[in-house]
Amino acid sequence: MDGVGLKTLERRGTEKILQAEGAEENHTQEQSDCQEVCNKDVMVIAATNRPDCLDSALLRPGRLDHIIYVPPPDQQARLCILKLCTESMPVDADVCLEELATKTELYSGADLENLCKEAALLALQEENMRLLPLNTHISSGPSAK
Repeated sequence: MDGVGLKTLERRGTEKILQAEGAEENHTQEQSDCQEVCNKDVMVIAATNRPDCLDSALLRPGRLDHIIYVPPPDQQARLCILKLCTESMPVDADVCLEELATKTELYSGADLENLCKEAALLALQEENMRLLPLNTHISSGPSAK
């Protein structure tokens, strides 16, 4: 990549004409060499859960040299993730994490974490609804005259 925020307009040999916010600049060979030396030891690591949506320009040779597929967690790993996500939550006795781990095949760690957070929010909402008496809702509305 040529640089952050820069769009390459034209390349002729070693000279590059770049546009940054409407201003054109000619970079000399010395500046280009300096940029290449400065970026020599840069490593970019990227991750996505949607490889089908990647821009084809990123996958051209020389951009991302290695693509490593990390599969979704297996049942044992999902169980560990569920235990980790629920360790600070009160979990009802009828909740079986082993059964959840079995039913959540192809869920990522982030999916499992979100599942636990959503379940906790729903449980709080249900508990709040059970604690509030019906007349609280009626009396808090506009008063009839």
